[in-house]
Amino acid sequence: MATDTRSTHKDLPVTDPANDVNEDMARVGVAIEAIGTLIHLVEQDLADKAADDHDHVIGDIQGLQAALDALNTAVSGLSTPGLNDLGDVDVSSATNGMVLLYVGAAWQAAKIAAANVTFGSENSVADELTAIGSAIAALSITLAQKADASSLGALASKDQVGTGDVVPDEVRTELETQVKTRISEDKEPEFYDPVADAWKKFSSTTGTPVGSAVPWFSDVAPNSFWVIVKDVGQVFSRGTFPQLLDAYAPERTVVITNGSAVVTGIGSANGFAAGMAVEGAGIPAGATILSVEAADQVTLSTAATANGTTCRVFPYGNGDGLTTANFPDFAGRYLRGWDPGATVNAEQAGALGTQEDALQNITGNLIGTSRFENAIAQANGVFEITSSATSHYTSRTAASGNGNTTINFDASRVARTSDETRPKSLVTAWIVKVADGVDDPAIVAAASVLQDLADVVSKANANEAAIAASFANGQSYSSPSLSNGVWYENTTGKPIFVSVRALGGDLTADLQISSDGSTAHTSFPNTVISGSNSWISAIVGPGEYYRTTNVNLWREYS
Repeated sequence: MATDTRSTHKDLPVTDPANDVNEDMARVGVAIEAIGTLIHLVEQDLADKAADDHDHVIGDIQGLQAALDALNTAVSGLSTPGLNDLGDVDVSSATNGMVLLYVGAAWQAAKIAAANVTFGSENSVADELTAIGSAIAALSITLAQKADASSLGALASKDQVGTGDVVPDEVRTELETQVKTRISEDKEPEFYDPVADAWKKFSSTTGTPVGSAVPWFSDVAPNSFWVIVKDVGQVFSRGTFPQLLDAYAPERTVVITNGSAVVTGIGSANGFAAGMAVEGAGIPAGATILSVEAADQVTLSTAATANGTTCRVFPYGNGDGLTTANFPDFAGRYLRGWDPGATVNAEQAGALGTQEDALQNITGNLIGTSRFENAIAQANGVFEITSSATSHYTSRTAASGNGNTTINFDASRVARTSDETRPKSLVTAWIVKVADGVDDPAIVAAASVLQDLADVVSKANANEAAIAASFANGQSYSSPSLSNGVWYENTTGKPIFVSVRALGGDLTADLQISSDGSTAHTSFPNTVISGSNSWISAIVGPGEYYRTTNVNLWREYS
């Protein structure tokens, strides 16, 4: 059963964090229709209202007072019809959250699924929300797919996601998973995790984490959460992307001792090597790792100037050492798996970071004799005879001719060669996730729709408040007993209409208006001759004061 939360004004249904999206959708539809009607009525009412600073009074318009009195009498005699008074409407079984559905030849109370909800075009804001039904319906499945497996497994095995809050079967997705979602106060989509009994944000913690690198076959990043990394020495802003800083160079708990260059708590077990930049309290700027002594101990290039307990090590470079840090140098390099035990990649000694190219050594030899002419007669493959001379022995101790033969080694004779050693490759860009956030169109659209709805409700409340504070709304005539020469404050919160009468006697009557109850800023003096009377009228704004002179009858419309 959905929690039936209502708005402060007009008792409209509003969303509740305890409800499911589908439960609230029908209720939101009713609210939208009512809000559209309210806004329309507000616009009509405001269009008919005079400015509160006009200087016309009812008495100045011939016949207006009589017309108003007749209208008041007519309205007070009207009955208040209900829906059941209509011939083709049956709402005898209606409950909160239900809507009217045309069935056969009559309108009947019905409860409909969120996916079937559409909205009319009472106003421009409602027009923009016509797709809210299908968007929210799709959102349930989308959010379910984005939740982590352990949470979804728990959700799938439970019929309850909160104490006393049973999720109806209608919201089960095709994945047989129940997911409870909401939009938080900071306008972020969240899902309920019953295992942790907490609301969690949809973010890269349930998807691709910040710091991930992905091959990208374009020169344009997919969105603002990703950056193309293509330059040697490319840096990023620490202030703009703090999550990326924590991914590349997380803050570690260590022991830093004043006057000592030895830091314990980090070492080869973390993939650190000599030359890596180190920052932290008590560590001088520009310090690097001089040597790695053990799995949890390193020596810095300079001694600490104070004790400290935390530091950051930058395997890929610390940028300017203050506001930036380096991306890994992807440009022109292949990725190789980390081998902390140096089992396969012994030369890297278990460290992270870059590694230069190398070629396994190629060795060989040639064995020949100079006792015969042309002792090396043929060279194949990478070997080539570039010069040869004939020689022969005339005796064991004498020879004639030059017996030198030159042999060159040239791999290009049998293979493609270059200035580097590489396999066949496909050159592409790499993108790195630099920030966390929601970029799924369905989630973003749902958040936008709910924000638009909140804006509509806010606007309706503001207009309703404006009407409540407007002249002639909820006001009536009265005849207070007041005294001349005394300032009276308008405390109603809206303009009031004051009309006073002076009896003739060759005197001057006056009605004065003041902002502070001390000095009049506007005055309406009127000379009354003997044997006659005169009415003086004015509108007194909220918080203003008025007083009279030579008046014997007061009327207020307040």
